[in-house]
Amino acid sequence: RWVDASVLPARRLRIAAVTQAVQEEVRAFADIFGTPPRVAVPPTFVWNSDVESAWARAGIGVIVTPGCRYETRDAAGLPTGRGRTIYNGQPGENAIIYLVRDAYFEPSFGHTARQALAALSAKTSQGRPTLFETHRFNFLGTEEEKTNALDELEQLLRMSLTEFPELAFFSSEKLAAILKNREPEWLEQRFRRRLHLWITRLGELPRLRKLAWLTGWIVPAGLLWRLTA
Repeated sequence: RWVDASVLPARRLRIAAVTQAVQEEVRAFADIFGTPPRVAVPPTFVWNSDVESAWARAGIGVIVTPGCRYETRDAAGLPTGRGRTIYNGQPGENAIIYLVRDAYFEPSFGHTARQALAALSAKTSQGRPTLFETHRFNFLGTEEEKTNALDELEQLLRMSLTEFPELAFFSSEKLAAILKNREPEWLEQRFRRRLHLWITRLGELPRLRKLAWLTGWIVPAGLLWRLTA
């Protein structure tokens, strides 16, 4: 949507064309829903600074990402131009707030409720919100396909609420506001708990974990992780 892929590698669109397209989409959204959009999800997660600036000027305050920004498509049509790593609540230019949607629940692709619950458990153990990517096509198709997808969704919700009775559901805009404003009601304030979560997060980084093993830092890190549990 936000690159000219009529030829590959894709070419950058003119700023004027991007601005016009953003304005048209914002007007269409407002006409349909009665309120202007505040959140943008880049199609296939390909967008660039021109698009981001146009979104900000149009009132978009939140961009949902996969944890990075792909700026174009290569000769094979695949997303490329990956920039720096993006994290939840990270501020971008023009007061944009980024969210990271990197968990998946697509029953049509064979994803199950138990797999999604495992992703939720992993994110929760790291003190992170869980943003699931799912699409409407999962709940269309044959009666069997629709029934299976809805059954998996119902099972996921039931198991999640059983394992996490205090589970909260937010819109992307509300979650971004919590992270931006560091609302104490929703963010962990205890130092020991925060330290435990940071060690858990660092342990998820393969290179850092390997370095910890090679240098012996894995031992004190593991002890500190246990002490702060």
